Amino acid sequence: MDGDTADLLELVRIKKDFDCLLYIDEAHAFGMYGAQGLGKAEEFGVVDEVDLLVSTFGKAGASIGAFVVCETEIYRYLVNFSRSLIFTTALPPVVVHWNTFVLNTIRTVEGKRVRVRALAERMRHELRSRGLQTAGDTNIVPVFIGHNQRCVDLAEKLQAQGYFVLPIRPPTVPENTARFRLSLTANMEWDELEALPELISSGVNAL
Repeated sequence: MDGDTADLLELVRIKKDFDCLLYIDEAHAFGMYGAQGLGKAEEFGVVDEVDLLVSTFGKAGASIGAFVVCETEIYRYLVNFSRSLIFTTALPPVVVHWNTFVLNTIRTVEGKRVRVRALAERMRHELRSRGLQTAGDTNIVPVFIGHNQRCVDLAEKLQAQGYFVLPIRPPTVPENTARFRLSLTANMEWDELEALPELISSGVNAL
């Protein structure tokens, strides 16, 4: 929810020190990071150190379903003992074909990944220049509002002005840290986003 990144190098060190398995959730990083879009583990160069690399097709993949990358022994264990897998209906063939297409295509769109990161960096700069509190360094840009009802009220105003901004409140986030979470995409133009930082700033000051 903060748009930040775990220190994967430190997690790998801990894994080795304690001789344990390392599970990495790449749900928000798959498609966005790494030379082939495989996620933060690829970007950090630690894919081979991750025992269970998990992600979803429901975000950058524009689909449904999820996957886990692991060794054969772990795969066999999950197939036989993972209740959430065993009692879930299989994906329709058309979805499996689409997900295969996504896996093959996502490696080739580095230009779009760079574009999204540039948009996010510019958005953070514009928010901070207006005294707004944000965080992280990814394509997910949080804007901290604080008070729950103020966050809801401002979100409604922004929606009325054409920006689909949703309030995120406790228990999803800690108390007194209600926020917006701006999720930018490669299809967006800065011209479409340019007014948003000022609208948020003026809205916060008016509350």
